[in-house]
Amino acid sequence: MKINVKLFSFSSILFLTNPLVANAEDKKFPAEGFDSYLHTFQGNCIKQDLDKLYYYGQNTNDINYYFDLSAQQMAHKLETKGSGGVNFRIISGKTEITLSKEYSSNQNSLSFVYDNTITGKSAIIHDPTLTDLGKSATYLTESEKRKICGNKFISAINLGAKFLLNAKLFFKNEEAKSRFLVTVSMKFLWKTFTRTVVDENLRKFSNDVSIVVSATQIGGSQAKFQNFLTRIGGKPNCSFDNLRPCQEYFQSLIRYSQTEFIAQLNDMQYSLNPEEGPVPLSFVFSDYSNFGFLNLTSNSTLPLDYQANLTQKNVLNNIQNKIEDEYVNNERASQFILNKDTFLLTDKQLKSIQELQEESNFNLTKLIYAKETCLYNKYQCLEIQNIIFPQLVNYDLATLNPQNPNNKEFQ
Repeated sequence: MKINVKLFSFSSILFLTNPLVANAEDKKFPAEGFDSYLHTFQGNCIKQDLDKLYYYGQNTNDINYYFDLSAQQMAHKLETKGSGGVNFRIISGKTEITLSKEYSSNQNSLSFVYDNTITGKSAIIHDPTLTDLGKSATYLTESEKRKICGNKFISAINLGAKFLLNAKLFFKNEEAKSRFLVTVSMKFLWKTFTRTVVDENLRKFSNDVSIVVSATQIGGSQAKFQNFLTRIGGKPNCSFDNLRPCQEYFQSLIRYSQTEFIAQLNDMQYSLNPEEGPVPLSFVFSDYSNFGFLNLTSNSTLPLDYQANLTQKNVLNNIQNKIEDEYVNNERASQFILNKDTFLLTDKQLKSIQELQEESNFNLTKLIYAKETCLYNKYQCLEIQNIIFPQLVNYDLATLNPQNPNNKEFQ
């Protein structure tokens, strides 16, 4: 939801994409400082009690279904209206992956996604006061003020919650996916996962497809969500010859998203407790002067380490892109190894895929080390990128697109 600017008479409003980890929401306190040049949060130099927040707008609940969307298309679908793209992240093993990558399709996979989104009201600051930190900052130079308080602060929080459910189909090769898409529609696939029968047309793909059902909850209680997943059993791995476990898992999660999940949202009132309520889908920022805090206003020039911050941001983006590509390849390799009998792999095909996964694991280890190093010391980002990237193994992606056993490559 987009906030009506006229209501605030702000001289400048900045919408920021907020990266969130779905199992550890970073719930920012209202009025937290922000540096609009460095895109970093700073200290709380002013404050607003949670019980005095003004709520504007209304809560809406939308359920959507997405079928065979690319990562770019999925990123667009996950955007919050009026606030730009939302870069939600989830943790998969040791790897942080954007939802748009996890829930998208590629030439060898197909995702059928159920999206239950609750867009909440906007929690708005209207009567903030100085904190002790803010009082001490008023006596500092403009440059020092900005390092402590930033040059803007959170003036409104756009609230929401989301539950995503994904039935992901991994195809043996591109040809199998092409044949499948000719046969199956989104409506047909929805009926398949919400019933207990399997059409004979799907059984024809039993040796070409493996299926995994997964879910992500953003908002509410992650502890309760994990307890629910434990109650219904581990994440199943299915084929069309044995789809019942995935159907039951899918249907249980649908019911949960419409009942227990909704009950965890604290009537969409903002809370700093990570185990209840909605999360910030985006923030609105304002200058300190708009609320009369002239002593916190900063017009200082960019800090000397601005270039280092910019370099850090660019390098982290480069590393993250490579991590996500490796994750996709690693996940596909795992599906072949887990379902070698379903896919009728030859011994040579299986060995090649296992070797590729080892190389991918090596790359992931190197990339995660590079990411952690860059996060810890922004002045080492470019150096660590130049050291690690040449060490990455270049493997043949054709290995993850195995053909029939009579293909000469595997003879």
